[in-house]
Amino acid sequence: MIGAHQPEKRRRGRLLITARWLAAIAVLGILLHFLPLHPLSEAIQQVPLTRFIIILIGYLLAHAVGVAKWRMVVNAAGAQLDFRTSAQCYAGGLFATLFLPSIIGGDVVRLAVGLRRSPNPAAVLAGNVADRFLDMSAQAGLVLLGICFCRDQSRWRCEIRRGMRCTSLREPLLSRLCCWAYCTGHCCGDVQ
Repeated sequence: MIGAHQPEKRRRGRLLITARWLAAIAVLGILLHFLPLHPLSEAIQQVPLTRFIIILIGYLLAHAVGVAKWRMVVNAAGAQLDFRTSAQCYAGGLFATLFLPSIIGGDVVRLAVGLRRSPNPAAVLAGNVADRFLDMSAQAGLVLLGICFCRDQSRWRCEIRRGMRCTSLREPLLSRLCCWAYCTGHCCGDVQ
């Protein structure tokens, strides 16, 4: 009985994949119809081929490092994901962040794919939260570095305070460090 439903399930799967490909081709066809191709082709021809290849390789390597980082953090929580699955999760999240105009972000998509593929779904959730915390900490560190090297702090005083208030909601320790460095003049580029 169970084996009788397998060919029907495969046929539905193939039909779904075919429908997705046809929809993608239709969307590309509509874009190519309405997109002015002449200015686009002129702009592409101005970029030297070697520069394009170097930038493309750098872009792909940066994402490979992102996949490895996400996999390391999630597996540290015990998710037991291999590199291929981690790359699928990461690429799905990247696609959602860049191309889907919705409230659902890349973290939700990475989490959804990871929860299905991992033998330990709770570890994927914990690792995803830890990864987001690490990313926010890195961003707060970059804010601190920007404050330290800001030459004309009087001009940016309001924006710096607003940034520290926004960061304090997420990263209380780092925002206090930023406030201390800003208020006590311990910044590298502090000009009085």
